[in-house]
Amino acid sequence: MNWRGVFSILTAIICFAIGFLLVSQLRFSSTAPGEEISGLAGMALTAEHAKSRLVKSLGSDTPVNTAAIQALAVREPLDALPYIAMLPEALANSDHEAVQHLSTRILYRAPRNKLAWKARLTLAARQGDAEGAIAALDRLYLLDSPQRETYDGILADIGLSALGRQAFLDAIAKRPTWGRTTSLKIMAQSDDNDLLMALARAFPENQSTFLEKLTDQGNWAGAHFAFQSFVGPDVRSTATAPFDPSFLGLSAPRPFNWLYNPTHTRLEARGGLSASFPGRSRVWLARQAISLPPGPHSLSAAMSGHMSPEGGYFRWEVSCIDGSRIDYLNVKDLLPVRHTYTTSFSIPADAPCDFQYLALFGMGGAFPTSARTIVHEVTITPAIDRGVP
Repeated sequence: MNWRGVFSILTAIICFAIGFLLVSQLRFSSTAPGEEISGLAGMALTAEHAKSRLVKSLGSDTPVNTAAIQALAVREPLDALPYIAMLPEALANSDHEAVQHLSTRILYRAPRNKLAWKARLTLAARQGDAEGAIAALDRLYLLDSPQRETYDGILADIGLSALGRQAFLDAIAKRPTWGRTTSLKIMAQSDDNDLLMALARAFPENQSTFLEKLTDQGNWAGAHFAFQSFVGPDVRSTATAPFDPSFLGLSAPRPFNWLYNPTHTRLEARGGLSASFPGRSRVWLARQAISLPPGPHSLSAAMSGHMSPEGGYFRWEVSCIDGSRIDYLNVKDLLPVRHTYTTSFSIPADAPCDFQYLALFGMGGAFPTSARTIVHEVTITPAIDRGVP
């Protein structure tokens, strides 16, 4: 559904709701005594408050009609209520000039008035004004938090439409309150990678979601390109395999950054990954996607810790992203001091293995006992070819 269609429905709902609410209130109906409208200084007035004020201002024998309300506006120039009362008719008559005039007067007197902002939203929808609609939704998102999911959906439809996209991107660049959740809605609906890249740049906390969407589609090359774009040239120039080899908690999106098992791992304050597990069965502890060229490589893991003979131990695994294992390094003799464990492996050139996973597992032993370690650093480097020509 395009955003104009959404707004057509919204307009009808708003017009009905405002009309029913205010007409009921101004006619002193008791059908909805808990409903609220806004008055001077943004104070909430219930229907009974509105009734009391109008009776007091107009007199109990004075009919509450347009002329009486207009007269009250003249006598009470700082009161927003008369202008609120005139909104339903202006909306019902599609009197855009009157809606703009009345909402401006209301918001001057009561800047937090939700009905005035909804009227602004309705007006923007009717006029195809995406920028005005976003401005109204921005305010409503703050003022009307129970309806945030609805507003997220409308904002997402604006961003997905050709008419509203540029206004949406201009607003997103300012990192509005609604930006993150609305961006996630768009990421779930759209395959427009240019749009999704722009949203991910504006909200780095959504970058992992974007990369996951690409990898789920099998577009690992596109995901890796986006990752390199996100981390910037300074990080790219010093990039290692894996990213953040010393577990400093560097900021970058997954899967090309570490994903940790929160139950069994934590980052050390000065760098390093602390990991422990009961030693009963295979448990994944950390994982990262990497991109190594075909050929020989060397894996080095600097670790310290404690384990029991025949108890649980640790294993580093390198595998293609399709799950086919390339090689592994078992660590069964941890020392209390740092020690480096190494192995060599080769990325096949004759198989679809442009991207790989490096993962740390806890492995169950013959006699299950807990094991714990601190991984100080893990690196993968091209292996030195010592062959003789």
